[in-house]
Amino acid sequence: SAPSHRRPAQTRHWRSMPSERRCRPQRAEAGASGEGSGGGQALKRRRRGSPSSRAEMEIARLRVENARLRSQLDGRGNTGSTENLEPHVLLHFVWLSQQLLPSLTCAVELGVFELLHKKRVVSTQDVVESCGISERGACAMMEVLASVSLVSKARLVGNDEQEDNKGPTCTPVFRYVITDSAERFMCESSPFHWLGVLFSTVKNTAHERLKKNICTSSTAPSLQPKPALPSKREAKTASDGWFEGHLTCFEQAWGTTMMMHRLGQGPADKLAEHLRTIGIFDIDTAGGRQPRESVRILDMGGGSGVYSTKIAQALPHVHATVGDLKLVCDAVRKGKFTPEQVDLVSIDMLRDDWPGGYGVHLLSNILHDWAGSRQTILTLLKKSFDALPTTGGYLLVHEMFIGSWDEQESLPKFVEKISAACYGMHMVMFTKQGRQVEPAEIAVLGEEVGFTVLRPPFIAPAKRRKRTENSSNSQLNESTCLDTLCHHIPKSHFALMILRKKSTTASTRSPSSPEN
Repeated sequence: SAPSHRRPAQTRHWRSMPSERRCRPQRAEAGASGEGSGGGQALKRRRRGSPSSRAEMEIARLRVENARLRSQLDGRGNTGSTENLEPHVLLHFVWLSQQLLPSLTCAVELGVFELLHKKRVVSTQDVVESCGISERGACAMMEVLASVSLVSKARLVGNDEQEDNKGPTCTPVFRYVITDSAERFMCESSPFHWLGVLFSTVKNTAHERLKKNICTSSTAPSLQPKPALPSKREAKTASDGWFEGHLTCFEQAWGTTMMMHRLGQGPADKLAEHLRTIGIFDIDTAGGRQPRESVRILDMGGGSGVYSTKIAQALPHVHATVGDLKLVCDAVRKGKFTPEQVDLVSIDMLRDDWPGGYGVHLLSNILHDWAGSRQTILTLLKKSFDALPTTGGYLLVHEMFIGSWDEQESLPKFVEKISAACYGMHMVMFTKQGRQVEPAEIAVLGEEVGFTVLRPPFIAPAKRRKRTENSSNSQLNESTCLDTLCHHIPKSHFALMILRKKSTTASTRSPSSPEN
């Protein structure tokens, strides 16, 4: 009989076989399991007796590698499947992904990729000066490009970092490097570029609107003159109304409240469940951790009260109050969004003093609306600090932060990263000061006001440097990983930062026990 490593004479040539028979499942599984080198040896034996090209050999190798990776993913609960994404996370991604194509086409038209290809390493300021883009627009655009691995970014630290935290904005400063994928597919000089494909829909309104919102220089390529100003009723957006302290009309308040109510349903459920799980409203007793008899929480800018309602339902001992503009409160009452145990307070959170008597404040999906202005963020944090009790209190910041978790990359995490980056571009298009933020920015400003960050206690020591509550601002600036500052909310694309008001007795209290 023929040797085991040779093919019998009557067997058909392997190249004439169907592709599924060329790499048999049992051989792929053997290679994937890592038990011996049978799969790899079998491929080598077949290659010796066949005239296959290098490309065909590479395809066979990749099939074995894909089988191995698929086996690993199945062992971790198939983290590469969209089935593991919560519906609200996936829908957020679908909604926000509309910013991906115009971000790429605008980057090409404004010369961002050519600048990166020429200089290799550029800073945010280089993009602003060379491409005629606003600083806020440049940061948002580069974040989108980084989320899809077209650029790599690194924060400027040490002597290279600009004193931007002392200026009118608190925009972080980064260096960007073009990736091999971008040089291959996004540069006109490459024979493999995709510019013709991407620009086949360049005349869509999203592209033109984005370009007009981020460009500051008349030298920008083919920049059209701005259209005539709209009527007074249309000129003021909901974001403008909140910033000025009054909305245009009840219909505007109703429409915005309804939209945010729907967007907040999924994240609110996960936030309430997470607060109950970590026991932040519990106290230490002789019988163990027990819920407090009463906890009062102020949901500032809470809109429809979707977050307060979910928290009150999950934690019956928590009494929640929603604070928002008068027209928003009228819309909430008309729509009957909140149950009886959730109160409403009409307040302008940027100008009025916040009411006292609450041991916990919640800012959910709020700070990103004005993150382009350092002074506005400081104003909100200072008002919260002043209204919390002198013996201490907590500020919960619930946001879709920019950053990455200190764990192996998976499809859900990849989707969350792109969603946060696209949300930042959405802020550039539809607000005057909004942008997505990193946790370190809020931590630095919070410590300047008088808060300290309660860091997650469940991070492995080897994963990050040892840090104390009194970490300096420079240390906070070095942190780009969400795990060091944020509490991960399972099955949610939002994260939670917990800021505690500093007090003389802070060191003697349990780190998860609000005083009121």
